[in-house]
Parts: sequence; structure tokens; C-alpha cells
Amino acid sequence: MLINMYTITTSQLYGAYGFGVKSMPVWFGSEPWKLFESLKLLYQYEEVHKKIIRKFGQEKKRDIQKYKEKTKDPPYVIHEKNLKKLATQNTVFLMNAHELWQEAQSLTDRVKPIIFYYSWQQFSAFFIYTLLKWSSSSKGHGVSCDFKDADPLNISEIQIEFYDKGFFRRLIDTLVLLGRPTAYAAWIPLQEDKGLNFEKNTFQSKISSQAGLSDILDFNPEDFYREFKSMYPEKVYDKYVDVLLTDYLLAFLSSNIARYKPQLWANVLLGKGRMEAELNLRVKDAYEHFGYAGVKMVEGTPAPPCFIYEVWAVFRKWSE
Repeated sequence: MLINMYTITTSQLYGAYGFGVKSMPVWFGSEPWKLFESLKLLYQYEEVHKKIIRKFGQEKKRDIQKYKEKTKDPPYVIHEKNLKKLATQNTVFLMNAHELWQEAQSLTDRVKPIIFYYSWQQFSAFFIYTLLKWSSSSKGHGVSCDFKDADPLNISEIQIEFYDKGFFRRLIDTLVLLGRPTAYAAWIPLQEDKGLNFEKNTFQSKISSQAGLSDILDFNPEDFYREFKSMYPEKVYDKYVDVLLTDYLLAFLSSNIARYKPQLWANVLLGKGRMEAELNLRVKDAYEHFGYAGVKMVEGTPAPPCFIYEVWAVFRKWSE
């Protein structure tokens, strides 16, 4: 998760789905896209964005400046004078994401991951470019998938490489600047009295810059949690950050397989082997964790991970 999970009661679940201009909706339910419906309107988005940037820019200015030394693609604070030209871009990202997600619902599993990944990517663009700006376009996904052209094709031979620049790196950098440690980041953000300090991620359970598909499938945030708490017992690591980042990555990989190696994707759909079956199930989890998840109908239980809910929680925190 991007912030600590809310504990949702059934009374809150049936709370009013209502909001006024200049505010984020206060709502819990099973249709997370409704939380962002008003932000498709330019005026509504501009008003909320202005509030987010005033608070986020003021409180995070020092952290952002400090983090520039840690990354090859540094982010910058968004200034109010730039809000107008960002509004159209970011509302289009949001509308694209929702439309692609809706389109994916009518597709078979054979082609669904292709459209689904771009829905998540567009929504993530809406998220990160609402909070931060960069001096140039991202120039790629920030991660690549190498099939090794084995004969016969074997899903276990897929290799993944993470780059210092690109969209996935920007998503990670945004989370780091929000103070969310992750196994995918080169730096661990640690909250101190005057802001964030950044320490090199040297944990054995971190995700390296080159990994196999099996490394991603086998990654367990619990391992990273144990190392983190051993090193920083008083600090917070939210395991759902890495659950959701891994889901995003598996959506990207599945999209690549379905597009470029359809015969290999057919094996995944059939669950032909252990790894194919696991990827099949994990991608379905990713669908749920992005835009389907609803609250559990049990008094006092936390909601399951849902990327859309968590972005809403971040926006609501910084717009209040």
C-alpha cells in the first residue's frame, strides 16, 4: 500500500458517496473507479491538484532536492504556474486508464493482459505526474523482457532487466519520496524529524537489476520485511507496496508474452507447467489488486490491496 491501510467498518462502507468541488470524495465501496470520476473534469482536477501541490511541494521540497543526488532521472517539484498545462495531460491519463480497464473486461484471457497492463500504466502516469514532474519524457517502460529465443520456448528462461531510467523507475521513485520502502528501490527512505533520509538498499532480498521470471514469482515481501525490521526496528515497511509493484511487473511481463510470444502465453493459459500455472494465477491476482478489489464485509477488517484505492488515499491525504 502507499499509506497505511484503513480499517473499514460496515458503517463506513455504506457512508455517503458525496463530494463538493475542490475536495476528494469520502467513500468506501467495491467500485474504486468511482472515487476518481469527478477528477476527469478539468476544473475539479485543477482545484484538487492545486491543493495537493501546495501541501506536497512545501513538505517534500527538501526530500526531492536531496533525492536528486540518488537518481539518474531526478524528479522536481511542480509549481502552480504549471498546473494548467498539466491538467489536460493528467485527466487524459485517468480517462485512458478507465476506458482501457473497461475494454479489458470484455476480452478473453488470450488478449486481456495486453490492454490491462496499459490501463495500469496510464493510471500510474496519472498518479506520479500529479505529484511530481520530470525534465523529459520517460523514454520507455524502464524494464525489459528477454525471451532468449529458446527452442522450444520455455517460460523459465525469461529474463527481466530494470533500468535506471524509464517509467517503472519513476513509479518507484515516487513511492520512495512518499516514504514507502520497497525491495525494488536502490534507496531506502527513512522518516526522520526533518524529512526523509535515504540509505542504500543492501538487503539480500532486494530485487536486483537483472532477474529471472522465477525470481519475481518467488519474491516474498516477508523476507524483505524481516531484513528491514532487523535493520530498522522502529521504522515502517508496508509489505503491500511490494505486493502491488510485483503485480504491476507481472502485468507488464504478461502483456509482453501475450503480444510477442502468443504460443508461450497459450501455455500459461493452459497452466502447462508449474511456472505457467503460477503466472496464470498471479496475473489474475494482479487484475483484482488493481481495480476490482472491494472491502471485506466484516466489521473492523482491513480492505484487501487495491492500487486505485491506495492512490486515492495518497491524494486525499495531500489535498486535505
